[in-house]
Amino acid sequence: MDDLVKALEQATEGSRELDADVCKVAFWQSHGYYGETDEHGEWFLYSHRTGGNPTPKERLPHYTTSLDAALTLVPEGWRWGRDETGAMFVQEKTWPIDLPGPRMFAVDGPPTLALCTCALRARQGGE
Repeated sequence: MDDLVKALEQATEGSRELDADVCKVAFWQSHGYYGETDEHGEWFLYSHRTGGNPTPKERLPHYTTSLDAALTLVPEGWRWGRDETGAMFVQEKTWPIDLPGPRMFAVDGPPTLALCTCALRARQGGE
């Protein structure tokens, strides 16, 4: 995950390759999903749990270029927003919104990439 976080922090724009990497880090263990292109170059979610030849589940979300898709990465029980400097953050909902508190991961940069980074850090328990 550290390599992906660094790649997201250094990226100036999203890409389908980053989307696939985000998908693998966020959903591999919990759902067995990964992103890959089909024979026509279209990006899909695949599941390794189907056995045999994996079949596409659905199109791979545009996590790094769509704020709506990036928001799906924010763990349940967490909120997202921008701090006073404009940096993106995610924070546990149990913590008062106006206090910088534990497990708050602010990141500068393009909003979708910053939100992906924050959400992945939160999913990994603040590592």
